[in-house]
Amino acid sequence: MDAREADGQAKKPTGAGGAVGGARRRVAQGARFGYNGSMEDLFYAPLSRALADGVGRVLGEALPSTAIHIPARDAAASCAVAIARGLDADALCVRLSSVRAAAFPAMFGAPPVRGVRAQRGWLLFDLMDAFYSAAVRHVCAVLPPASHDCG
Repeated sequence: MDAREADGQAKKPTGAGGAVGGARRRVAQGARFGYNGSMEDLFYAPLSRALADGVGRVLGEALPSTAIHIPARDAAASCAVAIARGLDADALCVRLSSVRAAAFPAMFGAPPVRGVRAQRGWLLFDLMDAFYSAAVRHVCAVLPPASHDCG
């Protein structure tokens, strides 16, 4: 028993077979098998496109999906369109919030956007818990089961 165990703190295994090191290795191996590309196609790209379309509907112009940043600091997604176009982010946020359901229709069977807020000129998007659940169900239904545990 070492000092951490005596103090009631559990050791964190970090070796090749340990939970922490093993988890990192599994994530890295998963990336090699192409799972990240599939998640991009099945979740991130459609969400970016939907958020960009919603903002574009309110602005009255097309917005590229690359204008949406996922993940974002302090939110699920962000957009700097107000800064880039010299718009008032707070006013745009109010407009988006007032037409949220129409601007951001359901994805995977659930409404995606819980709220839009402005911070330092950026639009920050918070997503619905129901949307995350629906997205996980969608991804699990579409992706093939893992052929092994990468361990």
